[in-house]
Amino acid sequence: MRISDEIRIIDLLARREAEFLRVKECEDQIRALLEGNEYPFPPPPVVLPSHNRTNAKKAWRPLGIAVPAPVAKKNSRRANGEQPESSPACMPASHDLLPPLQAPGENAYLVHYLEKGKEDTSFLTDPSQVQSLLELACESFRVVKIDAVHFQTLEDYQILRTIWVDPAG
Repeated sequence: MRISDEIRIIDLLARREAEFLRVKECEDQIRALLEGNEYPFPPPPVVLPSHNRTNAKKAWRPLGIAVPAPVAKKNSRRANGEQPESSPACMPASHDLLPPLQAPGENAYLVHYLEKGKEDTSFLTDPSQVQSLLELACESFRVVKIDAVHFQTLEDYQILRTIWVDPAG
């Protein structure tokens, strides 16, 4: 949905609410003329959409943001000790599960990686994200090392232990 459509919907809902308020004001004026006595107001001639309950719809996402589809893991030949078939530039690699952070000091992972030949680092707190990076073996991206850190800010952190080092070096 475009942002202009969303703005238009909000405007129309506001107009709708204003019309309902006008109907209520008219009914209140009729009651005042009847000196507080109830008048049997007829129901609306049509069923209002607001009276129909609908199922919740998917959350709106802005256009232009691509969300990758989940990758289904296949039962490969690795379980039998055979080598996997050749694959495209990126394929999942086999790694043990990442050890969890130890409380109270460790609160983030510091991931050292090579991207297109350039070494860089990133802080992550979700072990599943780090594990997914470990399972991704691409020609242009490779995790080199993962440290457990006590993170305060980007400039203020302390490496507490090394959790994983790439065996390929």
